[in-house]
Amino acid sequence: MTQEEYIKLYEKYQEGKLTEHEERSLLNYHDDFELAEYQWDDEKMGVKADVQAEIYQQISKNIHKTSAKRNFTWLAAASILLAVFSLFYYFQSQDKNLNENQIAKKSTIQEEINPGKDGAILKLSDGSEVVLNETKDGFVKYDGNAKINKEDNLISYRGSDRTDKTAFNIIYTPRGGQYKVELEDGTKVWLNAASSLRFPTVFNDDQRVVELSGEAYFEVAKNKNKPFKVLVKDASNNQKMNVEVLGTHFNIQAYNNEDFKTTLIEGAVKVNQTQEKGFILSPGEQATLSSSDLTVQKANVKEALAWKNGLFIFNKEHIKTIMNKIARWYDVEIVYEGNMDQKTFVGTISREENLSEVLKTLELTGTIKFKVEGRKVIVK
Repeated sequence: MTQEEYIKLYEKYQEGKLTEHEERSLLNYHDDFELAEYQWDDEKMGVKADVQAEIYQQISKNIHKTSAKRNFTWLAAASILLAVFSLFYYFQSQDKNLNENQIAKKSTIQEEINPGKDGAILKLSDGSEVVLNETKDGFVKYDGNAKINKEDNLISYRGSDRTDKTAFNIIYTPRGGQYKVELEDGTKVWLNAASSLRFPTVFNDDQRVVELSGEAYFEVAKNKNKPFKVLVKDASNNQKMNVEVLGTHFNIQAYNNEDFKTTLIEGAVKVNQTQEKGFILSPGEQATLSSSDLTVQKANVKEALAWKNGLFIFNKEHIKTIMNKIARWYDVEIVYEGNMDQKTFVGTISREENLSEVLKTLELTGTIKFKVEGRKVIVK
């Protein structure tokens, strides 16, 4: 298999477009560890057997921790990590002055920082706060016309016989936290790290309106008489995007200093920035708000939902975008040294790994190095 053939197959896999024959070819290929048109250079890259052993060791840890369904991703990643020594000019940096010993050199990352976990703070209508990961399961409180309950990593709302006025709650996930909320109408929302959702405890109006900052996956309960609307806001509480639905599954990513994205999984949604301009998405499409321009393109659904499924999936993703995700999930500060232009990566890593394992996996490409000082990660 040539370099070009491998690249095309792997990209088709990332997009979910492989035929059964192509999938079998790519799956079987992980045992080969050779690319046509390519010669290994021990002097520049290190002893090939040692490098292979290190890569296998990194990847096998994750294979044993994941389901059979995820194994294919890691097997493909195994091939791409070795292939990247010859392909990093295509995938990664254009810098031709790489240190000859950098690829073979073992990581010096010693700090152990655990991955994020379930945790959130619920702000009630009276301003009081409940730390959900420190709260026992069961009844939490009445607020407005709703009864609030907690079970494991889920907070849920149910209408009650109370006649209080409409109350609003806000659930916040910190950096390194995630949580799930079930709204009074049965809508389920998964919140990623560093996100918040503001919502009424009971939907009494003719529309169901919530406000999101950060990232969340929605499974909206169907109700044709009460359209569901998400007002997407930035960190300064400025409204940037509206998403209107009847009943559907979709993901919204709305972090500051990054493009805002709405990815539709099932059903239909209307996405607009202003009342004058909007798009109706079909399943598998993504609306992206970049600066002030709203566009629609085909989505990589696996990549969009990776966080919810316990994964990082990078598809020619820039190192700074990757490190933003890592910073939010591991609650670390990122500092850059040197030129990061054109450093992009392809691969899949479990979000259940400690930070050191994630960084070591990225270092295997030979184009990036990390140094950890406390909760600061220096990218070189």
